[in-house]
Amino acid sequence: MLATEIKFGTDGWRGIIARDFTFNNVRLVTQSICDYLSKLATRNSQPATVLVGYDCRFLSREYAAAVSEVLSGNGFKVLLSAQAVPTPAVSYNVVNKKAAGAIIITASHNPYEFNGLKFKTWQGASANPEVTRLFEQSLQQAPIRQAQGNIKKIDLKKSYLKHLAKMVDINKIRRQKISLVIDPLFGAGQGCLEELLAGGALKLNSINSVNDPLFGGIHPEPIAANLGPLISAVRHKKADLGIALDGDADRIGLVDSQGVFVNSHQIFSLLLLHLIKNKRKKGAVVKTISGTCLIERICRKYSLKLSETPIGFKYIGDIMLQEKVLIGGEESGGIGFSGHIPERDGILSALYMLEMMAMTGQSLVSLKKELFAEFGLSCYDRIDLKLGHTQHHHIDKKEFSRQITGFTSSLPEVQGVKDYDGVKMIFADASWLLLRPSGTEPVVRIYAEADNQAKVKKLIDLGRKLVYKVRT
Repeated sequence: MLATEIKFGTDGWRGIIARDFTFNNVRLVTQSICDYLSKLATRNSQPATVLVGYDCRFLSREYAAAVSEVLSGNGFKVLLSAQAVPTPAVSYNVVNKKAAGAIIITASHNPYEFNGLKFKTWQGASANPEVTRLFEQSLQQAPIRQAQGNIKKIDLKKSYLKHLAKMVDINKIRRQKISLVIDPLFGAGQGCLEELLAGGALKLNSINSVNDPLFGGIHPEPIAANLGPLISAVRHKKADLGIALDGDADRIGLVDSQGVFVNSHQIFSLLLLHLIKNKRKKGAVVKTISGTCLIERICRKYSLKLSETPIGFKYIGDIMLQEKVLIGGEESGGIGFSGHIPERDGILSALYMLEMMAMTGQSLVSLKKELFAEFGLSCYDRIDLKLGHTQHHHIDKKEFSRQITGFTSSLPEVQGVKDYDGVKMIFADASWLLLRPSGTEPVVRIYAEADNQAKVKKLIDLGRKLVYKVRT
């Protein structure tokens, strides 16, 4: 793989292990990050500190060691996690330890054959596109420098969990006499919730909580298609709640006591209401263009400022760094909160949901019914439509948007169009359809939301027809 082919996406650089994601390329990217950090470093007598974390994937520990050696060779003091650790734990400790930044070896929710590298700034946030472009441009401009000194292994999990326990009424949560099933999907979130919640009345059950770099044959992404074992366990054990985390524990999925998957839009909406009504918190709200209209209705009722961004939590994080944001969330299950870090956190999301249940005395099923009764029913779906192009063909986003926008004029029921990240059509009944081409593969993602599943299916079908029109 050539250096010119190493590209940072919505959150880091990812590639197939041993083909793209090689030790040489990892060292190359780390050297580029070192060059960037060296230019930012102030002239102190002490070297700047950089944290290094990693997940449970194949060779992640060894890649992290290679990253640490390059950082050390460039004069940085390295704090290397002693174990696989959630991404938000590393982000929190960047701020907690006043480090210059962090590098995390993780491919998040990607299939097992992938690994990846994320960079976090001194604020604990994902680097914006301007910064990652600098990484790409400076590849191979300087020789790789390596050393084995000034690398210290530390526990990055303990202080993080201690901080999370202060974010919620942990004792109130522990006193609940309910049963939970926790599914970290073989990822870095293993044991975290169990450690936080042990010692109370909660009955804790765990599945998929062993190191398996093949992730049990599924993608470590907390969506309905991957949560069959969790749904079965909740039903079999008659549990009150199932909690799923993605591969690096920054995203969440839930299963209610009836064994029904609860999507990220519903979770985001419920947690917003919890912060407003139960915790009496205030602040702005941020959602992506693919987020639910329930958030808009809640913000309207409670007179909260709402911002909308392109897809990618880095855009939400940028606003969290500039304004007092109460909560920010995206369609893929990543939610960030005030008083924490400008990043997603699946474990904190789970704690807030448990706190909501404890403070209201209600089940997740009951809370969902109240949400829909007050703000309207929300049904949602997304499909990834793979086109018949070659693997290396990229869709021209501007041309795609131009053509799709032209077709909307023949749809009289369309009341509004947003085209700053794909094309989103908003209909008279507040339902919507979003068509968004991938920037890295021949895929168009089709998103839809309406007040019943039949309408959602029709919108998805309409999306397919419009995409095929563009192709012809």
